[in-house]
Amino acid sequence: MQPLPLIYQRAIEAAMEAAKAIIKIYEQDFQQVLKQDGSPVTEADHAASACIHKILEPLGIPITGEESEKAPYEVRQKWNKSWCIDPLDGTKEFIKRNGEFAVNIALIENGQPIFGLIASPLQEEILLGSKETGVFKFYFKDWQSQEKFDLIVSNPPYIPQEEAIQMQPNVLDYEPHMALFVPNEDPLRFYKQILLIAFAAFQERELGTLEKGKDATFAIFEYPVDGQVGQVQNYAWRTFIKGKCVFKLEAL
Repeated sequence: MQPLPLIYQRAIEAAMEAAKAIIKIYEQDFQQVLKQDGSPVTEADHAASACIHKILEPLGIPITGEESEKAPYEVRQKWNKSWCIDPLDGTKEFIKRNGEFAVNIALIENGQPIFGLIASPLQEEILLGSKETGVFKFYFKDWQSQEKFDLIVSNPPYIPQEEAIQMQPNVLDYEPHMALFVPNEDPLRFYKQILLIAFAAFQERELGTLEKGKDATFAIFEYPVDGQVGQVQNYAWRTFIKGKCVFKLEAL
């Protein structure tokens, strides 16, 4: 995995500082008031917001958020890039002291989110994702040790379009087709992309596994022993069904 861009590192620092401020107040008595919309706000909301602003403002990117002073729409509509923050998402849960609250920070570019993180103050854990990095989970204490990050991937589609006729109507009618089907000629296209991301994070001689389907189908792949980080010329992809090798793909 390549080093995180500096701008993302600052966002992590902001989230962790906000989390510390939240926990400090969480562990003592605190006051709450109601905003004009009837939702509660506490000193933890304001303290967390102040922490985030202190770290992100020097980057020169405007900030909008739950407890931030909002610029007029005529100004905001001209922003090409901005931070969107919720310094304490789950204020009601914070008040109940059930632990179900988080710090949220997102970076918006031309109206589209390009980066985001969710930080749990109690668990001291961050879920982070962007187009460049993929999605990772890690603990506060490990944020500068990217080799300890856990890579997270969703369940990508892998069913060839020609097999649609075999699917049950209740699946075809209610599941988005793009979440199920892939071209007949390249059914593993998404898994190949997962490999590209995985190898960027792998260490020498590490192994990875992918599992799909109720028939216990899974794949085993290995970091290219003779290659450099991020290269994928020297690996083998083998798919096993119940212990029997039925598919092999080398050197994408």
